Amino acid sequence: MKKVVSFILLSLVWLSVPTVPTATAKPLTNVKVAYFDSALSFNLLIEIGKQQGFFRKNGVKIQKVVTNKATTPLLIGKQADISVGPIASIMSSYLSNIETRWLGTTSAYNPTFFAVSKYSRKTIKSVRKVGLVTMAGADRILMDIALAKLGVNLNNVQYLVAPSEPARTAMLESGTIDMAFINLHLNRNRLKKKGFKIYKPSTLFSGYFTPDGIHSTKYALEQNPAGVRGFVKGIFLAKRYTSRYPKATKAFLKRKWGKKYGITRAVAANLYAEIIASRKRTGFVPGGNTKGLLNSVKKISKPKNPNRSLKYFVYKNYARIAVKQK
Repeated sequence: MKKVVSFILLSLVWLSVPTVPTATAKPLTNVKVAYFDSALSFNLLIEIGKQQGFFRKNGVKIQKVVTNKATTPLLIGKQADISVGPIASIMSSYLSNIETRWLGTTSAYNPTFFAVSKYSRKTIKSVRKVGLVTMAGADRILMDIALAKLGVNLNNVQYLVAPSEPARTAMLESGTIDMAFINLHLNRNRLKKKGFKIYKPSTLFSGYFTPDGIHSTKYALEQNPAGVRGFVKGIFLAKRYTSRYPKATKAFLKRKWGKKYGITRAVAANLYAEIIASRKRTGFVPGGNTKGLLNSVKKISKPKNPNRSLKYFVYKNYARIAVKQK
């Protein structure tokens, strides 16, 4: 009986102690990110960031806006806060007086686009119809550079839009187009077995470097600063993680996309080596020597205001904050 009374008294004492309110988790800020589903070098950072909790740590939740078309129109049309990819089309839009911004750099490399054609090196000048993801943007700029490198007269070329890689592959097989970028290992092997010629990036883009990175707009920076800033910080942590843990990253590539894109252990190792090599030429904070790219954008895109200063385009604040993280 004494034990029961003691228990009741202790319970009453415990209940009488004022409770300290527990801190509630701060709600995450949504950030809409536009990117290509098959662009594995970018998707890797996003998926690793999600898996390792880097975005959550920085207070953001990713809302993916996946597309097989150009990401720049989604950004400009306010359907996305951020896009990731080559900066050529973003730079082109800025030089046409659209308030786009370059927030961070994930890599800088000779573009890794593979071109496939039915024509050999000796007959490549016969190319007339070319498949593109979109008529504007980085895809068009890089294709023009590749064709010029091969000696094809651009005035003789007709471009046809084929947003998805399976569509471009089928158009090559049917003879509807003579050339296209085919970047997935699985599709290239399929075409190679049928006698198509594969043109490597080292042939197409020798001496040409382009930075890839994170892009936004003045509007998104004003309307969703926390979301954009948190995303940039999360991407930096993901980039650092993939550099520090090669074995885990290669295993993740194979596990995540092995079945969908035919990524074997060997393919994952090669892809990882390409990704790491592309980072050696640049830091995370945007900027650096973009003269070659700028000249190509002016020549090919013919923007409305080609001499506009890049002062506001190169937005360094969030990347500088990101690199200070532990």
